[in-house]
Amino acid sequence: MLDDRSPESIEIVQLTHEEGVPSSHVYMEAQIFLPDSKRFVLHRSAHAHGSDQHDPEHRYLLCDLENDCELTPLTSATGATGPSVSPDGQWFYYFVNETVT
Repeated sequence: MLDDRSPESIEIVQLTHEEGVPSSHVYMEAQIFLPDSKRFVLHRSAHAHGSDQHDPEHRYLLCDLENDCELTPLTSATGATGPSVSPDGQWFYYFVNETVT
């Protein structure tokens, strides 16, 4: 990803490494960075075009950039979707679709 033309100050960090379990950003419109800009929400078991929210591996993680990018699970509920962080960074919320069809 880096080449001879890349600025020396650029660093690339791989956040996840689970074989067969993709991870992705959360959709761009979502408030996923905490106000300190040192932590953000990561989408586990997802790809850039969506995810299967009923996949048991699907969850949201908190990535702490100041703590070696430590990943802490935020959700364990099957069906969690639509994550967001409150503007003050005190709350993480999401929806769980329990609709029976």
